[in-house]
Formats: sequence, C-alpha cells, structure tokens
Amino acid sequence: LADSKDMIREQALEDFRRRALKDLAITMVQLSSFTFSRVGAVHYDASTRQMDVGPYKKVDFYAENKRPSSVDHDETIFVEQGPFLDPKQYFLASLDNENITELPHMVQGERKILRLFIDWFVQATSDDNSDFVLAHPDFNLQNVLVGKDGSLKGLVDWDGVATVPRCIGPETLPLWLTPDWDPHWYNYDTEAQCAIDEDDYPEMSPEELDIYREKYASHIDAALRKRELDQPSSCLSKEPVATSRFSRTRVSPLARSLYIAANEPISAARIVPMILKKIMALTSEADYGDPTSMDGDSDLSDIEEGSEDGLTDITVPSELPETVKGLKARN
Repeated sequence: LADSKDMIREQALEDFRRRALKDLAITMVQLSSFTFSRVGAVHYDASTRQMDVGPYKKVDFYAENKRPSSVDHDETIFVEQGPFLDPKQYFLASLDNENITELPHMVQGERKILRLFIDWFVQATSDDNSDFVLAHPDFNLQNVLVGKDGSLKGLVDWDGVATVPRCIGPETLPLWLTPDWDPHWYNYDTEAQCAIDEDDYPEMSPEELDIYREKYASHIDAALRKRELDQPSSCLSKEPVATSRFSRTRVSPLARSLYIAANEPISAARIVPMILKKIMALTSEADYGDPTSMDGDSDLSDIEEGSEDGLTDITVPSELPETVKGLKARN
C-alpha cells in the first residue's frame, strides 16, 4: 500500500512538472514572436506610443571582483552597455572592458580561449543572428507562478527586461534546468551522485536534467510548429520553423554558459575548462589525450602570442571550431 501511494505521488509530481513545462514553453514561444533590430533595454515613449531599444544596466562583476574582501559593501556596482547590433558585441562587451594584461597568466589564457569559443559559436549560428528578442531577465524557478495542477499563472520580476540574441532568448532552457553548465554554483556531487545541500531545493543529477531538458525542448518544438501552422503569414516572427538549422533550446546551455563566463569571472574559471573538456570528449582522444584529466583547475596559460586583430592565437587542432558546432546538437 505504501508503495502504491508513493507511485501515485510520483506520478502526480510528474504530471505537475509536465503541465508546468508545457505551459511555460507555449508562453515563451509567444514571447519570441516579438523581434527587434538591436540588443538593449526597451524604452517606451508614452507621448509617441513608440518603443525604442537603448543602453541597459547590468551588474559589473569585474568591478565587484576587484573589491577588497575584507570590506563590507552595501551597494552593487552597475555598468551601462549597448545597444548592440550583433551578438558578438553583446557577448564580448564585458571582456572588451577588461585590461587583460593585469591578470595572472593562467587567467589570461582562460580569457583568450573564451574569446575563441564565443567567436566560433557566433560563426556557427550566424544564420540565426538577423534579429533580437525579448527575454526574461531572470528565467528561474522563483519567478514562475503556477497553480496546484502545474498550470502557468504568471511570470514575475521583469525589472531590467531587455532584448537579447535569439540563442539566449525565450526559446532557451530555464535556468533551473541548466545548473550543471555553471559548475561553480552546481550543488551536486557527481561522484557521490547526490545533491550537496539537501536543506534547500535539491539539485537534480545531470542525467535527470538531461531528461527534463529534452522534455522542455520537445514542448518548445511543438509550440513552434503550432505557431507556424496557425499563423503562417501574420506571425510577427519572420522565420518559419522549418528553416531553423538547429534547436535553440538544445543549444542554449552552451550559449548561456558562454555568456555567463564572459560576464562573471568566478564562473569562467570552471566553465571554460568544462567546455574544452566537452569538446575534447567529442573528438578523438588519440589526438588530445585523456579528456577526463581536465578539470576546473587546469592551467590554460600555455598560449602563443599572435597579431591577428590584436588578439592571441591558441595552438589547437583545426577540428575544434567544428566541434563547437557539434556541442549544440548533443547537449
């Protein structure tokens, strides 16, 4: 009897999650229909009843990181950025304002590799960069309101809403389904196979996250197909589903982690080696050695100076840029 009750509770929870994810996916696809020509904060002029996209404010984690840890700070440091006309400018805005020569050699190497990853990713998704979309500024659990049956009731905390590249827009996975792509904050012990902090909302395992990521991506796919069938000519979005080269939802963990790494130094130290490890695992181990030996403390400072565009070149096999594209199909 106890087992039967547990099964009923588990099924009820699964039904709740399925309904919540489905309703959320439908709502996000509706939001993705509204397109803009630039990245930035949306401003509404009541007198003209027109919307415009201008600069936006964000937390300056680089400046925050330089504050002495021994001193208490009550005020958050913000920086104004944008507007931008292409995704690469958006991804690199914070990195471009950093004086890399002041950093330790290992961190310099990390930043240079990150720039290459962003460049490769933008190139690999170049046909998806023609316009920009509105996105929730904190697409996480605490801002999603649902009923007892999991039906979506509302999304809150829209302060700071802005337009962003499609690769991290409304069709992306919710943040609570991608914690493993930001290892610094992922409270799960993969070796012990258990959440580190059980008192708070326990983290899912990577395997569980994969299951729900695919379920959510399938709901997004279905909502996009329905939108195309229901509104073939009047839909605000100019892009038919059938022409999309890849699933933005499935590639979004990579896109989001690159953006986080470019803006939050504390996360970059773990994200860059993680992505490099994933790339190496997808390519020949005979060429790159054992990819399992790389972790968040790897030395990324072995970089040769180059002159192209004032940046630096990294000695890596030519297959790696193509493998960055492959990550979007497998993760």
